[in-house]
Amino acid sequence: MPNQRKRPRSFPLEYSKGRNWLITGCILAIAGVPVFGLAAYEYLNASPAMGWPTTIGMIEYSRVGSGVDASGRLGISSSYFPEVGYRYEVDGVSYSGNNVYLGIGSPFKKETAAVVAKYRPGQQTKVYYDPLQPDTAVLDPKVQGQNFVALYLSALASGMGVLCLSVFRTIRRKELWG
Repeated sequence: MPNQRKRPRSFPLEYSKGRNWLITGCILAIAGVPVFGLAAYEYLNASPAMGWPTTIGMIEYSRVGSGVDASGRLGISSSYFPEVGYRYEVDGVSYSGNNVYLGIGSPFKKETAAVVAKYRPGQQTKVYYDPLQPDTAVLDPKVQGQNFVALYLSALASGMGVLCLSVFRTIRRKELWG
């Protein structure tokens, strides 16, 4: 019987040398995928503002706000964001806004304070507004660097998780099939 397939050995998973690879891979892959989805959503929401029309607005207040971002709700991090209140007018209708940019906040208070310092109360500034929803507006339409970092790190975590699972699979095959 030369074509008969060899049966795998019985080898419990708790004694496997690859067990830590399995655990690490699962954690990274399971955590990385939803965070990547959130980061991609934030990036895609931030990018259309570059093509929005502009109007002139007036800064009413300017300060650093703080809170937790999407990952912070899990106890991982807090973020800082510029709170800049402004008024602007589109087609004779007055609106107020407080978004300097679209996307996620920054983990660095000093960086956020530098952004806030650019906008002084009473100052006139260019306001980019969504032509389909004029009540949605920003002062800076560029995609912020932290959006790229979140996208990159979550993709890296997912990739590392898949790599760890691949290493586990290789170790486990050797344990079971010899």
